[in-house]
Amino acid sequence: MPRLQDEASGEEVGVVASMLLDILDVMPYHIPSFYSLAYISFLLNAFDECQHLIDTGLLLDAKFRPLLDLQSQLDEELERIDDADDDEEDAPLLDERARPSEELKIALREIFTRFDVDKDGALSHAELTQLIRTLNGSDPSPTTLRNLTRNFKSNKKNALLLDGFVEFYRRQTVDDPEETRADLAKLGYNRALQLSEDDDEDDEDDDEDDEDDDEEEEESEADAEPEE
Repeated sequence: MPRLQDEASGEEVGVVASMLLDILDVMPYHIPSFYSLAYISFLLNAFDECQHLIDTGLLLDAKFRPLLDLQSQLDEELERIDDADDDEEDAPLLDERARPSEELKIALREIFTRFDVDKDGALSHAELTQLIRTLNGSDPSPTTLRNLTRNFKSNKKNALLLDGFVEFYRRQTVDDPEETRADLAKLGYNRALQLSEDDDEDDEDDDEDDEDDDEEEEESEADAEPEE
């Protein structure tokens, strides 16, 4: 995470998809539009949506060759993903439908919470910068941060939400599972998606430090109270 390309945010793809949906509103049996939408979904790694569009199109014409070819591509891609996670010692990153596994979701939730310093439920640009610096050894460009929060679910303050964070990693994992494993390793996770003992101890030390700070603050406030 995340070496996003400083390119267009995908708004052009959204415009094309919107036009295709307009065509289907007028011509609901226009199979080429189903194919085009399915292909866009495939390119975006939205495999559930892609499969649904293929199924719908094939109901209209079971012999439409472009859809049949796309179905073959989709099956090959899902098989590739499944093979990449087939090592018995490795926790799976994705399930059979290319959705994040429970193990991956737990790890990502823990990472998200770790870098959500202000605990507001979102990663600000400053918090994302710290995360990316930890992973890549350098700060991301403002364009990279902007594209990240624009393309994945964020709040009104352009801070990345947990759902957006998980979706980013889902797409990255589909494209390159080992890049995701490399990111997780840098954050202390082994291939079973478990934190190493050292990282567990560090987290416990951080919690103890926070508790000590809270106790010191309470004692200071008590000392500052005037005697009646």
